[in-house]
Amino acid sequence: MFFDAILLHGLDKLTNNHTAFINLSTLGFNLSTSALILELLNLISPKQAVIEVVERTEELEDVTHFVSEMKKRGYTFALDDYDGDEKWQVVLEQVDYIKLEVEEPLIRTVLQAKKLKRKYPRTKIVVERIEDNNVFKQLTEAGVDYFQGYFFSKPEMMSLKNISPTKMVVLELLKLASQSDLDFSLVQKKVEKDLSLTARILKLANGVCGNTQISSLTQTIIYLGENLVRQFITVLALSELGQDKPSELTKLGLVRAKFIHLSLEGQNQQLLNAGYLVGLVSVLDAVLDTDIDHIISDFKLSDVCKDGLLGN
Repeated sequence: MFFDAILLHGLDKLTNNHTAFINLSTLGFNLSTSALILELLNLISPKQAVIEVVERTEELEDVTHFVSEMKKRGYTFALDDYDGDEKWQVVLEQVDYIKLEVEEPLIRTVLQAKKLKRKYPRTKIVVERIEDNNVFKQLTEAGVDYFQGYFFSKPEMMSLKNISPTKMVVLELLKLASQSDLDFSLVQKKVEKDLSLTARILKLANGVCGNTQISSLTQTIIYLGENLVRQFITVLALSELGQDKPSELTKLGLVRAKFIHLSLEGQNQQLLNAGYLVGLVSVLDAVLDTDIDHIISDFKLSDVCKDGLLGN
């Protein structure tokens, strides 16, 4: 749902062009797969969002590594609901925002905010659950940078219309993406017959092309390039075809695809594409309720992909 909302409507529209604080759990993935989603399709630009690390996670080593790697790519991070535990010391030195919740008595939150501002003067402090002017005033005097709560406004539920692509078209696109040579003209013909797919790929192009003006669907697909179009198709396929299946299947397909791709680093691009595809297709038997032999035959997969899927 989160993936589709961004792909169809764009994060800027969802946030009214403000920076979005996106909790990792909102992405629907744990730490091992969140990086994959951030990588895919440039859906979340570093300039558009602050990624929140939830304080309840116990994978501290993984958290530290994840934040460090993603900060190299320009992403900013927040530690959500910081509880004062010393175990977060290493993470606190990396994040750009620290989020607190108002506690009773209020002096506890005030002292916590002052302590954090002294120790991390460049880090922004955000306090949630502000419900009256007195709390707001005291926390402002304590040096808090940002505030959230009913005192300012109540959350608003967005109502967005969604258009789902037909599964048949998605399957046909996936078959095209499984070929060693991607036929851009055939991809265009499939996409242009489905309004929802056209909307999604144009939105993707808007995020990638910057100020470049788009004048045709052909230009859009060519501008995105083979690798990004393949990723768009394969991730869309897992998302759409697996709507009535456990989300773990999508996660598993992405993790396998990334694992194989990393294992083949240094090989030619064609083999890298084949490896990534094998990872994604490896869960389609469960997604489509069919056997893997039928998928191999129906999708006309290469011998390399076939051997990979069958374990030869």
